[in-house]
This record gives sequence, C-alpha cells and structure tokens, in this order.
Amino acid sequence: VESSGSVTEDGILLVEDDKTSIQVSKVETGAGEELPGAHIEIIDSEGTIVEEWISGTEPHPIVGLKTGEEYTLRETVAPEGYTIATDTTFTINPDGTVESSGSVTQDGILLVEDDKTSIQVSKRETGAGEELPGAHIEIIDSEGTVVEEWISGTEPHPIKGLKTEEEYILRETVAPEGYSIATDTTFTINPDGTVVSSGSVTEDGILLIEDDKANLGKIIVTKKLKAFDEEIDPDEFIDLYAKDATFYVGLFTDEEATVPYGLPKAIHIVNACAGTVEFANLKNGTYYVYETTADGIAIMPDEEVKDDNGEYTCFFEDEGSNVVEITPANAATDDIVELTNLFLEWPDGFDFRAELNVTKQIRVNGQAADADESFYVGVFSEKDLDEADVWTNIVDDMTTFNNVQLLDNNGTIHLEVPFEGGLGDTITYWVFETDEEGHKVSGATGFGYVVSGEGTVALNPTAPANITITNSRTEIEETPTPTPSSPAPKTGDNSRAELYLLLMAAAMLAMGGSVYGKKRRQK
Repeated sequence: VESSGSVTEDGILLVEDDKTSIQVSKVETGAGEELPGAHIEIIDSEGTIVEEWISGTEPHPIVGLKTGEEYTLRETVAPEGYTIATDTTFTINPDGTVESSGSVTQDGILLVEDDKTSIQVSKRETGAGEELPGAHIEIIDSEGTVVEEWISGTEPHPIKGLKTEEEYILRETVAPEGYSIATDTTFTINPDGTVVSSGSVTEDGILLIEDDKANLGKIIVTKKLKAFDEEIDPDEFIDLYAKDATFYVGLFTDEEATVPYGLPKAIHIVNACAGTVEFANLKNGTYYVYETTADGIAIMPDEEVKDDNGEYTCFFEDEGSNVVEITPANAATDDIVELTNLFLEWPDGFDFRAELNVTKQIRVNGQAADADESFYVGVFSEKDLDEADVWTNIVDDMTTFNNVQLLDNNGTIHLEVPFEGGLGDTITYWVFETDEEGHKVSGATGFGYVVSGEGTVALNPTAPANITITNSRTEIEETPTPTPSSPAPKTGDNSRAELYLLLMAAAMLAMGGSVYGKKRRQK
C-alpha cells in the first residue's frame, strides 16, 4: 500500500490525530513580557475546572481540550499591583485554531491581560466640584509607610500600582490657606479595580478629600526667652533677647506626641524676647502643644536641649496648659499657650535689656508749661574725647526706638536698652537731650531752653533706672503802655461850664467889693 499518510508494517493505513494544544500567556495590558503570580483557571461548559495554574515567566501550555466546546478563561488572583482581568471565552476549532472573545496573538496564544491598579484622588472644598490646590496629601499602607505623597493641583492626582485588598489611609497633613485639615479616611481597591472608601467617592470612582472653609478653632503659641542667675536670685527669671533665632512648635493629637497634627511651625524671634505663632482652622478635638525640632520631633517639658540656639530647657506656664480642647462652644475663642525657654547660660546672639524711664519736664518762669516743639533723647555708650561736646556711639538696636526717641512732654517714656553684660553687672550710659538726628542740643544755637538733669545713668537688667530731663526758660513780662487822655468833648459835658460860672461869680464879687470901697473913701 502506498499512502501520503502513515502505514504500519502490516500495511494498515493510519489516520492519526494530534491532541489539541494551546498556550495561555499572562501579560500586562499593552506589554509583551510575562507577568508571574496570577492564578488562572480554564472552566468547561459544565462549570468544571479542567486546568489551573500560577503564571510564570513563560506561556502556559494546555493539551487535550475538546474541540468545538466553549471554555472560560478566568483569572482569580492578580499579581500584586494589578487588577483581575475580565473573563474571556474561547473555542478550539477542529483544525486546532482558536477563536476567543479576548486577545489572541498571531501565533495563536491566548492572552490574559491585567491592568495596573489605578485610582485618582481629588482635593475639593466640601460640597464644591472644583479642585482645591495647595494641600499636602499622603497615602499610607497597612504597615504605616507613606507610599505616595503630593501637593494637590488643578487636576485629580493619579496613583497606579497599589495593592488590591489592602487597606490604605488617605491623610491630609497641610490644608490650603483658609481651610481646615480633613479627617483621615481609609480605602481599599477591590480585585476588579473598584474602590471602597470610608470617605466620599464620585460616580467615576474618584476618591475625594473634602475640606471645610476655615471657621474653626485657633491656637496661639507665645514663646518667651528667659535666663536666670542663681547667685542673684534663683527664682527670678530675666527676659533674654535674641538678635535672630528660630524655634519650632508643633501640634499633636496624643499626649505622647507620636501623632503630629500637620507640620511644625517656625517662630522667628528678632531683637525681641518673645515670639508668636498661630495654628488656625482646627477642627473640634484635643490638641497637645510641644516645642519641636525642625523636623517635628517633640521636645518634652524640662528636657535639656542643645542646638544652634544654645543650651536650655522648655516649660509651660502652668501644668497642663499645653493641652487645648476645641469644642463648638469655644471654637471662636483664641486659645493662648505660653511656652518658655529657660537658658542657664546665654550664648552668642543673645543679650539682656535694661529698663530706663525718661521723664520730660517743661518749665517757663519756674512753672510747668506746655511746648509746641518736639524734643528727643539719645542714649550713648561713650564720649568722643577729641570733641568734648560731641557724643558718638549712640546705643542702637533698641526694641522701642532706633537711636533716638521722641520724648513725651511732661510725661515719661520707657526704654529698653541693650545690655551685653552679665546679670550681676552694672554699665554706665550717658543720656542727653538731642535733636532728631541724635546731636546734643544743650547750648546749641537757637535752642531756647536750659537743659538740666541729663548725664550718666547706671543700668543693670534686674532693676529699672530713672532720669528726669528738664527744659527751662524765662520769659520777661512787658508793661503795657498807658493810653493818652481824650480831649474834652465840646458838648454834653457841664463840668467846664460850672467852673466858668464860679470864676465869673468870684470876679463879680471882687468887682463889687472894689466899688463899695471907693464909695466909702469918697464919703
């Protein structure tokens, strides 16, 4: 027998069939490399699993499936970071070719394609649809690791490759200005890519972080810098002034300071003994205020600190005053927490202030008077020996004025003079009345007052010093010039007429007497 097929030695013609053979490849959608770790099943038309395996680095072969029967290709477990592929069906034709509702390569390999998990997070104002930029947001896995963080912008933020069936925390650490920080929410990605969350999710599956506008509580933290000298008074704390120093304060939601509420805030203190920082838009709850390092690690009260600012301890004015509870009843009230840094030794960049009270008096002719002029005072640290009446090195960097200070006529001003000595030291300064530029005015041309009371003053940081500067002048009172008498009126005045009549009467009497005497002599 001659045949184009197979013939046995006995001359029997053979009709030989190959077992059906297909291959299944597990790949990422759009990629060609195998994706290991997926659990895949092939289910026959009666619902029986006829093949199952875990994908590896090569396509998986299956031999002996029936032709003409519809099978289901199902992935039950996706590789980490991927969603489970949708079921597909396939049929093997009698000629061994494959028809499938899914993807098939040119070589006839069935594909099971997985997408990486993909979610989006949108930052919005509560009840609004537009994105709210400027928030710092984190995604934290079940082990407490931050696996994603970003600053919100004008579009939802996409995240790919998160694990399915693991619970993540969605946390906002910094809210946009004018908004309160949102409460933590949790979410889980299902194997099919859908999202389940304790917060809000849009119809499109976008996770929402919603902020309320700021109308909530506020905590104001005031930091004070103090120093003390045990030899002078162990119970007396003196203000310590920083030329330029930075400290940090943070809020925590637990007493042990392990759960920070947002990032710490810096307090910049420049030429001052205190500084203030504000935590606003706080939701109802209990907050713990602590001094922190720049990276937010809490410094407990009375703990000794050594950093760029020197060596110090920090404490609160009253025990428990660092605990603030914000409720709906007190949310509109500012809570003020006072935190003090006590320096046992003061490093470079810090000094004290000595209090100087300057009283100004105006005297005219020995009596208290007001003046229209403006008067100034200057505090000097040394005298120019070449010109006895020219003073230089005016004390600057004062907290209440810059070199010179406008005096309060017939009143007292309070000055804080930089003091770079120790607490037990006393330093002599010179206090003079000056012009606006700081030039001494006593005896100056055109200055119409005699100045008294200016001169030296001994200052120390533990007690105030007082000085009174008096401006005096004498004013001569002018005698008024007498007013000339007015000429006699021509009418309406009888005084002159009466005098005239009296003179006439006297004359007539005199004439009568003369006539009488003549007649007697004639007789």
